[in-house]
Amino acid sequence: MGRQQCLGYYLYGALLVIAASVTLVRGDFSYDDPDRWADTDPDCGGMRQSPIDIVPTAATLPPIDHAAPLLLEGGSRKPVSIVVTNNGHTAQYTFRWSKDSERPTLVGGPLPFGAPYVLEQLHFHWGADNGRGSEHTFDGVASAAEAHFVFYKLEYGTFEQAVAHPDGLAVVGTLYAVGDEKVKPGAKWARPLPKIRQSGSSITLDGGEVFSLDSVAPGGSWLRYYSYAGSLTTPPCAESVTWIVRDGTSPIAQKDLDELRNLRDSRDQPLVDNYRPVQPLNGRPVNSLKIKCLGVPPMCAGEARMSALCLSLLLACQPFVYARGYAQEDGWHPNDVSYDSTDVKAVGRSSPPWTYSINDAVGPANWPIVAPACGGQFQSPININTSRALVVKRKVPLQVYGLKNWPLGITAENEGFSVKFTPRWGLRSRPRMRGGPLKTTYLFEQMHFHWGPNNTEGSEHTINGQRFPLEVHLVFYNGLYPSIAEAAAEVDGLAVIGFFYDVVPGSSSFSNNPWSNFLPQLRQPRSKFTIPITRSFTLHEVVGSLGWSFYSYDGSLTTPPCLETVNWIVSTKRLSATELDMSRLRSLTASDGRPMVLNYRPVQPQNTRRVFLY
Repeated sequence: MGRQQCLGYYLYGALLVIAASVTLVRGDFSYDDPDRWADTDPDCGGMRQSPIDIVPTAATLPPIDHAAPLLLEGGSRKPVSIVVTNNGHTAQYTFRWSKDSERPTLVGGPLPFGAPYVLEQLHFHWGADNGRGSEHTFDGVASAAEAHFVFYKLEYGTFEQAVAHPDGLAVVGTLYAVGDEKVKPGAKWARPLPKIRQSGSSITLDGGEVFSLDSVAPGGSWLRYYSYAGSLTTPPCAESVTWIVRDGTSPIAQKDLDELRNLRDSRDQPLVDNYRPVQPLNGRPVNSLKIKCLGVPPMCAGEARMSALCLSLLLACQPFVYARGYAQEDGWHPNDVSYDSTDVKAVGRSSPPWTYSINDAVGPANWPIVAPACGGQFQSPININTSRALVVKRKVPLQVYGLKNWPLGITAENEGFSVKFTPRWGLRSRPRMRGGPLKTTYLFEQMHFHWGPNNTEGSEHTINGQRFPLEVHLVFYNGLYPSIAEAAAEVDGLAVIGFFYDVVPGSSSFSNNPWSNFLPQLRQPRSKFTIPITRSFTLHEVVGSLGWSFYSYDGSLTTPPCLETVNWIVSTKRLSATELDMSRLRSLTASDGRPMVLNYRPVQPQNTRRVFLY
């Protein structure tokens, strides 16, 4: 969205929600008489029950502590498998991931500040005809169906443990309307339904059958919603849910909706009308905010010091910096936004307002709050699936001139999140790179490293899912621009070569890398010194000669501000490090005072990008 053209409605709210897992929902209830649920489950007669009828004109502004925009990280990411179950009350989809760090994460909005919520499952509610089916209604009008995306608070460890806490869960509700003939039937979520028609049946999807969250609810926005404090919509009706109901509807094909209606309930009757009637609001606030991003919001105008709410609204409206081929709005350049040059990794900065820990409030899942571009579609690093890489047959060789040139000196720095070496060059001695996927000549700026707590993890990119203990990034900038700070904001501004390292066994007493000898002097965060010319080293001493094959794709910086301006070149050549080298890296101290033992970002969705093999 352009700075002057953000027409989105940002609707925030305050509500704590607990959702419906197959292990928590009672099986001995019926939708025939929901008013009697309270006879066996007293909470079903409580004062903050769900669903409700949402009256947009009666919605109120959110409190300041809910000012951060709601963000979904990983909505386009696909799981390893999905278990689809007919539990007699609904069709439920439970997602399984190879690592917990790959779960889609919900942050911001009405949720506790900085607390990530991770996806557990989704399920549907629908009616016998297209005039009813959704649990929530708008101005008394129901939709044909409603999906519930169930998330739990990461700090509680598991979904079952999170349910016991008042802030344990968050549920996003998406309403559906039957689309026209342009909406094709056979959505991936609907394809397994004929195989689970009988109550109690299930099927596991894997491989090409799995799907992402974004594919289930197309056409909507995770930034436009209403929120309120509510409950489970089935017994035991626990009042511990933060309901987030997306504004508007997503399209559903008539045939896919009919497949839901073909399911059978636990009495072998048609499984239809599995929605609870709306419950009294009982004075609860429904929070929403509708701000058009046309400069400063009216409610923020004239503020001498901008509040957190106003600042978050402006940040939410800022455009992403797009990679090549990404759709842009007419009349707006993707980089018409001022980024502080100190936010670019190649330039020095103070302690960053973000961390690498997935459990931290400002960890990778929450980076889009700090820097909106971190939630873009062209983010790095990625997993490189070698079998899917497109081989470039008529290629221009990649050339790097000046690998053996000696710098006049090298600035070595502990940045607080990595260690960086920035050489100083004499006239025309700066190494240059061209060819391969590059259209122009790029100039070498600096190199830095990413590593893990042990020798099984540490690299940012992965190859067929495999991590390596260490990855070095050689950062180049486009010679068309006068400096790396200016180049970093341009779509063709940067090119980064990544090399993986293997660790030499039994090598704890020696080093074979010239940069390693200077690490003991960089143990404290922000420490910095200049390596004189007499002790400097060349790029050739770091990576050796050319002639290796490589993978290339369009991506981003791997730390905030995550600008999508990087042409990535990931070498197939492996470098070697010793146990002593790794020990020295892990002995560095990060800006938060803890050992710097994990400074890699989780892999990001590839989305529509192609990876090329040269």
